[in-house]
Amino acid sequence: MEPLSVNTPPTNGGQAPVQRGQLSLAAFHNKRQPSDAALITYIEKVGPDRVLAALDKYTKPQLPLFAAE
Repeated sequence: MEPLSVNTPPTNGGQAPVQRGQLSLAAFHNKRQPSDAALITYIEKVGPDRVLAALDKYTKPQLPLFAAE
């Protein structure tokens, strides 16, 4: 079976894959990687301190930490 995309021509009575439930717009939209230009624009908009604070928040280790034996 051929992979579905937003550009897949309508079949099954003229319905597009999204309308038939074979393709989720959210799944398609969330798989795209932002471009470098989009990331730079976002960082300029919110500020590098806010971006780094969010990065620190989401990458901090889960506590409690246990020592390896």
